[in-house]
Amino acid sequence: MGAEHEHRVCTFEEAERAIRSHEVAFANDCFCRTPAKEGKAKWPYCGHPTEVCMGFEKEADASFSQKEIARQRALELFEEWKKLGGFFRFMAGERWLCFCCPRGCGFFSDEQGQRRPDPCEKSPYVEATDLDACTLCGQCVEACPYDARRLDEGAMKVDRGLCYGCSAFASKGASIEHWLDCIESKATPTSAGQVGRAGVEIAEAAYRSAKSGQPVTLPL
Repeated sequence: MGAEHEHRVCTFEEAERAIRSHEVAFANDCFCRTPAKEGKAKWPYCGHPTEVCMGFEKEADASFSQKEIARQRALELFEEWKKLGGFFRFMAGERWLCFCCPRGCGFFSDEQGQRRPDPCEKSPYVEATDLDACTLCGQCVEACPYDARRLDEGAMKVDRGLCYGCSAFASKGASIEHWLDCIESKATPTSAGQVGRAGVEIAEAAYRSAKSGQPVTLPL
C-alpha cells in the first residue's frame, strides 16, 4: 500500500460514517510512519503513533498487521486520533482509512524535507471563508494541516488552492454551529477570545520581527 494506490482526503464526518458502516475493521500500522520509524524510508519519523490505519476488508498480503477490532473499538480509535491534530484520507477507494499528521511524511515532503503539494485527491468540501466575518482569532491557522491559512499584518490570508477540505478546523469545535450555540444558548466557547488574540499577536510579532530584523515587544 502506498503512493501507487488511490488516495483522497476525506472529512471527519465521512471517516466516521465509513467506520459506522462496518461491523469490524482491521487496525494496521501506518504505511508511512512505520518504515520511517524503522529507518527504511527517505523521510524522517515524525514521532506520532504508528497504528493509525484502518482497513475495512481483510487483505491477503501477510505483511499487513490487520488486527481485527469491533466497530466500537474502531470508533474509540477514531476519537483518539482526532485529538492528535491531523486529518483523514481514504486509500484504495474506501477500503482503507488512514489518519495523517500535518507533516504528512513522504506524501507531503520531498527528500530534503521540504513541503510539496499533496498528490492525492481533495474532498468535495474545500473551504469557503467569509473574510468580512473573520475575527482573526487564529484558530483556523493553527488547525489547518495544509498551511492554507495565515495571518499577515493583521489580515487573514487564505490560499484556497492549498485547501484539501479535511474539516480539521471544524472538528476542533470551532465550527459555525459551535459559535452559534455559544451565542444562542450561552455555551462556553472551546477557546476564549483572549487566547485567540494572544496567538494572533505572537504570529504577527514573529512576522514583523522577521521582516524588520528587530525584536518586537508584546503585547502589540
